[in-house]
Amino acid sequence: PELGAKINPEKTLVSSGITIQLEVDAGKTKSVPFRSSERRNHHGRSCFPWCGLLFDTQTGEVSIDYERFHGGKLGDGLTVDCDGEEGRMMEKRIRNFVLPRCLPILYDPSINSFDTAVTNFYQMMLFAAAKTFEYLKSLMMLVSSSESNTNVNHILHCIRGLSNFAIRNINNHATKSQTQPCSFEVEIDQHLASWLTWKAFYVVFSSVSDFSNLTSCMHSELRTAVSIRSASADKRKVGTLFPIISRAFDAFRLECLIQN
Repeated sequence: PELGAKINPEKTLVSSGITIQLEVDAGKTKSVPFRSSERRNHHGRSCFPWCGLLFDTQTGEVSIDYERFHGGKLGDGLTVDCDGEEGRMMEKRIRNFVLPRCLPILYDPSINSFDTAVTNFYQMMLFAAAKTFEYLKSLMMLVSSSESNTNVNHILHCIRGLSNFAIRNINNHATKSQTQPCSFEVEIDQHLASWLTWKAFYVVFSSVSDFSNLTSCMHSELRTAVSIRSASADKRKVGTLFPIISRAFDAFRLECLIQN
């Protein structure tokens, strides 16, 4: 108080419930409780939100806060191109849905477990798929198109390269964010990244009533990714990953993002 600084309890959030003594006047004090975070992550543990991230207050693990996109906010800032180069720009837009979330802190094994790293990657692709759905829906409305004349093959091409694009950028960001070369390798290999990507896109597009032809093609791509993943040398087979992505999907709450 003597420095003119004040704390507004209504605008203050702490990681655990506390009460502090604040001086009011003439040496008198009063007890002021501060709000603690009520957020939970995919493990059900308490999390502290900060700058679009969620920090596990027990383990220090980090994930993305997707709740801020709930309530119809998914389309905010969405740019739909109708300049005659829609196909080329679509691939750029889909990659931009992923790029800001290719943060090393989400995949560093010294911070996050393999479970959390997979969750972060899968939820990133769920988000990209949901944004892609909104993009395609808006594009069809603007150009008076329909699914029957939508270039399904080009959309599949855009998605097919997305997993490698994400892994490459995670590693690039990790290298650029340190004075020394990258000190860790992302535990998600290209085969796993491809499977998580197709799984996410198929799950999202299966939940909406539009784009049945595209969804059918995604299912074929997913089956191929499952076969490749099952034949890989990694001991973590597809079956062992289902509990992880199931928890990740439940925590993502897709129904709060997409207004179908």
